[in-house]
Amino acid sequence: MVIVTKYLSETLYPITEGQRLMSDIYHEEIYIDGFLKKRILHGNSHKGKYWITRYFLSDGEDINAILNEFCDVNLRKRCVIYYNMQTDGNYTLWDWTEYSLEKIIIFKGKTVFDSNNRTFVNIYYDINTNTIKEAYKYFYENVYEGELSDILLEFEYFENGELEYISDIKNRFDYVKPINLTQFLADTKFSQVDFPWDQHTYYHNLYPLFPEGNTV
Repeated sequence: MVIVTKYLSETLYPITEGQRLMSDIYHEEIYIDGFLKKRILHGNSHKGKYWITRYFLSDGEDINAILNEFCDVNLRKRCVIYYNMQTDGNYTLWDWTEYSLEKIIIFKGKTVFDSNNRTFVNIYYDINTNTIKEAYKYFYENVYEGELSDILLEFEYFENGELEYISDIKNRFDYVKPINLTQFLADTKFSQVDFPWDQHTYYHNLYPLFPEGNTV
């Protein structure tokens, strides 16, 4: 078993051990045999230190044991547990449940990651009805400097999967506010040159969650 630890900034940019020691907020990633096992957010606020662990569950592991380890009111620890992994090409789909300090379910959803552990799909479900509350897909610049700094476009979808808004995250295309599909298509430079819509069918609808092939 090979265990590797990596550190990321608050905005998920790779940092060194020295930079970590000087940071109030940073992420610690633990890889086992090349696979991300957990990502721990280490934070420090006016109320003191806190931890949020994203834990990727393996077959046979006990969820209750994970909750006992990573949720604690006194230590201000809570967690998100990922389970039911499915893979397709370079992408991995997980169901996830987020727990409070008291081990109470507060959110649940689905996430698709690429081979660089960047989020390509994020869906939030109502914890009582299982209906979709929010749903997003993301398009990246592929410079691989860090997940948040690499996001170029965010696509938001209605509950039925239809596209609602496109957000120009870096204002690269001169849009400060989200725009709908009609506005996007009306901007022929944006929709035909900068981001040719007919070449990015993965983003036309929330479904399918997995890209068809390894390109989006």
